[in-house]
Amino acid sequence: MNNTIPMRDQGDIRLYLEARNYIDVEVVRLEPRLSDPDGKIAAVLEFNRNLGNPQAAFRSVQVAGTSGKGSTATWLARILHACGTTTGLHVSPYLQVATEKTWLNGRYASPKPWHDAFLRVRPVAERYRERSDCKASVHGMTSLAVTYECFREAGIDWAVVETGVGGRYDLIQGLDRRLSVIADSGLDHVKTLGEDRKTIAWHKAGIMEGAPCAVATYDPEVWPVFEEQANRCGCRLEAVHPDKVATLCGEPGQRMARLHLPRLGVAEIPWPFEDAGFRLRNFALAATAADALAEEGVLLTQAALAAAVAVGPVPGRMETVQSNPTVILDAAHNPQKMQALMDSLFPGTTHRQSRRRERAADHRRLVLVLAATGDRAVEEFAAVFPRAPDVLVLTRPLLYGKKASTPDELAIPLHGWAGRTLLADSPLQAIEAALSAADPADLVLVTGSIYLVGQTRNRWHPWEKVLLQGTSFPGLGPSGLPVCTGSASSPSA
Repeated sequence: MNNTIPMRDQGDIRLYLEARNYIDVEVVRLEPRLSDPDGKIAAVLEFNRNLGNPQAAFRSVQVAGTSGKGSTATWLARILHACGTTTGLHVSPYLQVATEKTWLNGRYASPKPWHDAFLRVRPVAERYRERSDCKASVHGMTSLAVTYECFREAGIDWAVVETGVGGRYDLIQGLDRRLSVIADSGLDHVKTLGEDRKTIAWHKAGIMEGAPCAVATYDPEVWPVFEEQANRCGCRLEAVHPDKVATLCGEPGQRMARLHLPRLGVAEIPWPFEDAGFRLRNFALAATAADALAEEGVLLTQAALAAAVAVGPVPGRMETVQSNPTVILDAAHNPQKMQALMDSLFPGTTHRQSRRRERAADHRRLVLVLAATGDRAVEEFAAVFPRAPDVLVLTRPLLYGKKASTPDELAIPLHGWAGRTLLADSPLQAIEAALSAADPADLVLVTGSIYLVGQTRNRWHPWEKVLLQGTSFPGLGPSGLPVCTGSASSPSA
């Protein structure tokens, strides 16, 4: 542990690590469970009942989707908090510290209350840990329950809850759900959810069950799946076209986002980001969801929308952490997310354009840091890049109980793609290699795995500071960019 941290804070870090290591290591089952969706839901509901159903102690909005659900959930929680409601946000996975999963009114849960919630959940988790017939992840149920307990203890009005995988058979069950939000649907987690978009959409449509209103992005290929589910469970389905809801206007440096919402009407707010892309799309979906909650007594205002944006970017989503060279972190871990990232970074380009046109559009050299977890086919990532990287740094995030490709394994399908390829044993070594290879005018992009992004982020925002200050943006300098404070050891097991 960092000896420069005050003794009191070291105690908080020890409490955090005790709880986090139990949840993320001790109860993690390395052998895969037999697939039993109904048994999984039964186990989750029983687990929650043993805790007094903390997940039903507050009104909730559940967000699902292949791409954009984490950002949409974050924007929505910020908007609801700015509307004057006490608000909680649960996202998964986390970037740097597990308390990111328990956001309360603009801050992550403090280590002591988070540890207290863990102590209340642990006896139930221990019982399920010993049961060989449990069909659900004890790690996942315990992590969620700690967040639910924190929310219940705080007496929040609203929780925005990001779905883990799919929705219909996800670990998130039994919410007092008042609205469901479904972001873009695409191909991901195909071994779990199916290998075609309609089947995957069917899984995501499962979160509409019991909700009086559902909002989904409009996609003609999968829309009938959502219509069928809405008809079956009797909820209203509201089609959202993000590109029609929100547009940018004004000159660079004075951008305004103009939103057209069914109930609030037209709202114009400052847009502090240079780009639009997926960031504006996700914000448009979140704003529409907040607008739909008027029926639940939420008073959405233009000021609340502006306040949500003024907080800054969603951590790890097209986040600029340094200039000279520019370093961007983005947790694009599937081809759909990667395409959205490319569309935002290189607007108006396609992978079919010639290298001469690519150079004309962007004179910066591209230094790419890449890692992949699970069974990701990294050649599919490469296929969506409008240009090959000048330097490619391959690495592997430090994980427990999850598969991650080694740098050598990644190098095989990507052989010959980049001008120069480097291999690094860890994310922090990878970013140092990338910065050494980059000139001040270059673009350094870190992507391919949310775990890579989180562990790389420690270079600019040490995880201890994120934990203790309860924010992903501790120590910002006068320019608004993070102050580089050097490396910190990762809390990942």
